[in-house]
Amino acid sequence: MTIIMRDASNTPRSVARASVRDVTNTLRTASRIMMRDATNTLRTAFSSMAVAASPSDVTGFAYQAGAASITTNTTTANVSGGASPFIYAWAQVSGDTIGITNPTGASTAFTASGVAGGQSRSGVFQCTVTGADGVVAIAGVSVYMENYGGFA
Repeated sequence: MTIIMRDASNTPRSVARASVRDVTNTLRTASRIMMRDATNTLRTAFSSMAVAASPSDVTGFAYQAGAASITTNTTTANVSGGASPFIYAWAQVSGDTIGITNPTGASTAFTASGVAGGQSRSGVFQCTVTGADGVVAIAGVSVYMENYGGFA
């Protein structure tokens, strides 16, 4: 559901953030607004949600003379606000061919096989999180892997 309100010049605007005054008259940002529909069912009309990946840069390394399989450290999409349960969808945005170990989980790592000694792989990934109320937020992660090769 999208809420449209008119501004001071009577121009329709969609609501991106809402503020209300509490009992002490302090202005507060509302994280969720609930309304009743025509059937008197309570519905979320507006919900604020944010997601951040931690860490936002992940790495993995190997030290093999031949081809190596490399897995990065884990990153987690941390959600604030929104309505649970959440749906997580990790996807590659750009870069070399790299796999996602848990494409529908809050936490994942990234993997690549056949990385020859002296070669690296990198890419950019995003996690799209959808709340139960349909609100969507996206977090980005940079991935870097390298096989340093064997030591003589």
